[in-house]
Formats: sequence, structure tokens, C-alpha cells
Amino acid sequence: MSTPALFGQDLPTITSSVEEAEVGSLLDANEPSSSSDYRISRLSFHPKRGSTEWVQYELPAAIRIENIGVYWFDEAQAGAYVRNERKEILPRSWKLLIWKDDQWQAAKTTEDRLGVERDYYNVAKLTEAVTTTKFKIEVELHDGLSGGILGCQINKASTPEAEKSFTDPDQELKRIKAKASKTLALDVDEFNGYSHLNGNRPEFDGWLKKDNNGEFLEKNVPKFLCPNEDFTEVFNYRWWMITKHLKEWEEDGKKFYVFTEFPGFPGWAANSGAIPAPAGHQFYDLRWMRDSKYLKSYAEYWLAGPPSHKMQHPEQLLVGNPPKAPEPSLHQLDGRCLGGNAQGSPGCRVARPTPPGDGEPSASLGQNLPSGGSGQDNGRALQVPRHV
Repeated sequence: MSTPALFGQDLPTITSSVEEAEVGSLLDANEPSSSSDYRISRLSFHPKRGSTEWVQYELPAAIRIENIGVYWFDEAQAGAYVRNERKEILPRSWKLLIWKDDQWQAAKTTEDRLGVERDYYNVAKLTEAVTTTKFKIEVELHDGLSGGILGCQINKASTPEAEKSFTDPDQELKRIKAKASKTLALDVDEFNGYSHLNGNRPEFDGWLKKDNNGEFLEKNVPKFLCPNEDFTEVFNYRWWMITKHLKEWEEDGKKFYVFTEFPGFPGWAANSGAIPAPAGHQFYDLRWMRDSKYLKSYAEYWLAGPPSHKMQHPEQLLVGNPPKAPEPSLHQLDGRCLGGNAQGSPGCRVARPTPPGDGEPSASLGQNLPSGGSGQDNGRALQVPRHV
């Protein structure tokens, strides 16, 4: 059970091989929602890396110990072992030491190698219960990396029985929805803690922030549950990422919802900061939202909004040597050329370069050409419709 529940007001004395470690984090009643839970304090072995560290409990009175559960901190799932200077991830291994006969002795456990898994208490179960006043958790860190502990429980209760399901389909659906909503809320709380890894990047591009993205997702996105919790977490993470990039944009007197790919306003983006390359994937995401206005507005932005008829960010384009490919790319066309349609109304036709000596002038990019029927130019022109 948790330390406060086990000892009441007479709490144990906790010490660590790292003098500045926040030992009090193992004495509170806060329970982590995952191994990457930044909302609660933790005992960190930072700045130590690649070494063997320890945490020692000196109990107010001798107690009978059957097992010890350790909840490891791990920021590696967010890529923090690369981007965060603390580099706190799951340890290489650990062992439990018991104070017995006036000396430290390795505890005899049912498993030779104790668990170092994410998102739950890794329990060291003793082959025989012992009565003692002290125990020590000895942790071996990975080379060049540190670690941390979110929680420690003495005589950790066995895993509770699986949640009861209902035979009535309406009741079962209600239960699953409630569980999925709770899982989503916990995941969003965890993901919001990742934002410190962004460095100098803005955390969110639009109106959704840490204080309102959870409510927005609860109302607007489908709920998902899978027996494999990693799948559920990845699903919820994708939706959380959408709240970081969905924003409101006004241009030419009209408001749109747009979906950015990079924070801020990259030089290769439209004025809003959105870029067309991932739009198809973003449409697939947004179509699942309960309110279709986000998808409709974003589609209108690209197909009929400012990017469809005027140049975007011309002063920020990086111009190097022109491509030497025989076919000009459509993204090089001035948006003013896109005035035709599939019915043959006047539009833009891009001529292929004419080989020397062919006797015909070649058309330059951005030049408005008369549209014509297929085959009238010996295959030298490409009709670009306005609506795709």
C-alpha cells in the first residue's frame, strides 16, 4: 500500500545516493497516471548518469514485508532522451536489499530479474516475507542516461480483477464510452507534460491550449479502446497533436480553420502557416471529428480560398538554381494561371521547352495560354484544371 496509508503520521526516513534528490515525492499520496506523468513530483537521479544509485527507506517500526513495488519514471517515449538534458529513462536493472542481521542482504525474490516496465508498479515479490526496519532499492542506470522513480509501495496489493462487463449492449456501450473518455483525459494530461521538449517552438499554433484541449477532444473526437494500451495511447496522441496545429485564420476578409504541419510560419507555407503537401492526410484525420465545420473550412481554404488564386509568401521563397527537369512542376506555377476548368474554359497550359531548331517558341512559366483540345499541340501542352 502507499507509504502514507501504511504508516500514517509516522513516516519513514528516505535517503538517496543523490543528495539533491526530492525524496519527499515518495512520501505523498499522488499516484502517477503513466511513467511520463510530469504533473507530479518524482525522485530523480539526475545529474548522475550510467552509475549505480540507491534509495533507502528507514521505517519508524519493524514491519513484515512481502513485496515492494516501484513505479519508474520514463521520458524516452517522448524522445526526451535525445532532446532533454535530464535524460531520465527506465533503468537497466535494479535489485532489492533488506537490512537483516545488522547488514544489507540481497532480497530473495520470485524472479531473478526484476521488472523495468512502463506505466505500472514493477513488483519485487519476496520468496518469504521478512520483518525489517530498513530496505534499499539499488538502481543500475544505462550508460550516459539517468533515471527516476515516481512511486514506491510496500506490500503492493495484487492486481485488481478485470472490470466487469455487461451482457446488455446498451449498458456495455455506456461502460466502454466512459472508460475511453477517462483514458483520453489521462492521456491528454500526460501529453501536455511533453511540451517542455519543444525547446523554442510554440507549444500550440492556435486557440487550443493545455487548459482547454482536453475538453475540446472530449467533445469532438471519436473514443477508442484497445486491449493493447499502446495502440490506444498512440490513437489519443495523434488527436492531441491535432490540437497543437488546428488554428483559426483570417485572410481577405474571410475566416477559415486551417491545419498546420510546422509551428509558426515556415517560408514555404501559405500565409496561414499551412502547407498543401500533407493536406490529404489531414483531411483523413479531420473527417472523423464530430463537427464537420473544421474539415469543410480547411478544404475551402485550399480549393477556393486565398491559396487557390494568389501567390503566398513570395518574399520568403528560397530561390536557387532552376530545376532542369523536362517537365515544370505544378507548384512552380503562379496561382493566377489556375483559371481554367475541366470543361475547357480559358485557363493555363504549360508548354514543354521546345528543342533547339524546332522552329517554335517555348512558353514561359506563369504565362497564360489559350486552352485547346487534346492533340492540337502535338502533346506539347498540359491542361491544368482549376478544380481537381
